[in-house]
Amino acid sequence: MLMVRRRRTSLAVRNLLHQPTRTAVSVLGIAFAILLMFMQLGFLGSVGDTATLVYQRTPGQLIVRSNEYLSMYDPRSIDTSILNRLATLPGVTEVRPLDIGVTSWQNPFNGEFLAVAMMGIDIDRPSVEIDELPKLLPLLRQPEHVLVDRTSRADFGPQNGVAFGDSDVGVTTEINFQNVRVTGTFEMGTGLAANGAVLTSREGFRRLTGGDGRSVSMVFVELEKDADIEAQKQSIIEMLRRGGGTLAHAHVLTRANAESMERQYWYLETPVGMIFWIGVALAVVVGGVICYMVLTADVIARLPEYATLKALGYSTGYLGRTLLLQSTLLALIALPVATLAALALFGVASAASGLPIRMTWLWLALVSTLSIVMCGVAAMLALRKLSKAEPASLF
Repeated sequence: MLMVRRRRTSLAVRNLLHQPTRTAVSVLGIAFAILLMFMQLGFLGSVGDTATLVYQRTPGQLIVRSNEYLSMYDPRSIDTSILNRLATLPGVTEVRPLDIGVTSWQNPFNGEFLAVAMMGIDIDRPSVEIDELPKLLPLLRQPEHVLVDRTSRADFGPQNGVAFGDSDVGVTTEINFQNVRVTGTFEMGTGLAANGAVLTSREGFRRLTGGDGRSVSMVFVELEKDADIEAQKQSIIEMLRRGGGTLAHAHVLTRANAESMERQYWYLETPVGMIFWIGVALAVVVGGVICYMVLTADVIARLPEYATLKALGYSTGYLGRTLLLQSTLLALIALPVATLAALALFGVASAASGLPIRMTWLWLALVSTLSIVMCGVAAMLALRKLSKAEPASLF
């Protein structure tokens, strides 16, 4: 006679299925905390994405910038003599300078001054790649002419009160208390460092900042198609070392390294990044408290059952593993609920703020790990309540 071995249903699963309404409320509470984590990380990710917008639109495999560089909009400067030296190196096909910084823009309607990101490019060797830029470059021949990013916020004073466009061509205003004329618009994107952006020639940049033309913010170096990037990097480093003087203050790195360092700076060294990390930590605490309250209430409500299991010979370790599995199941059930809600809110928040808020595999993996750890720690704390589940309490 064949014996069929029946698979036992886990006690943790039975606990969750016993009162589905209570379980649903518990899942929603934990999902809310997970959603808070997603939202904080989503905004943090948008900080990194907007901080690297310029790097994503620039040519070249190598970047030369000051070793005192802080961020894209506070790059310090290096001596312009480096341009000719770089151009003469074997394997280098093009050298493109970029001036960049944050200055003040005056709203042409109400006179209010706002922080604006300003880029100065060499018209013959533009250092930003924008599809519409080639036809706009002739409009920058005059140093008082500027192009305005269409994604700049409405606070900067577009004619239609919503976004910059063709109706703003010809408008005059002030940048850093110097008169400028808007001759066109482009679209690249703005960020948290400045909610607006303008593009001008290097001559226009010097005019608006009072520069003397002997320095440049950074240089993008294009190499031959099959060039060894690391070898070329070392070649430039050697050239800078031999040059000495002001050239010794220059630093060489790849595009990937530059983007990674930019994100790291904004994530870990700025108040904005720290605020969002604190938000993630608070969300973990909130979720842990919710999970602890749920598990503690469940243990207290089932103390007689747990005491009976102990009387039948089940160990405290078994009951602890049951509680730990129950907490993990709560996290795993709440995670997809929170993920779907986060995806919907990311779309709404992105449309409302103009920031590129998106879900990434990194954020999904991080939140999943934090959620399981959060509920696991709550289960470990709730284990103390199991000590009251003694067989003697049944009599």
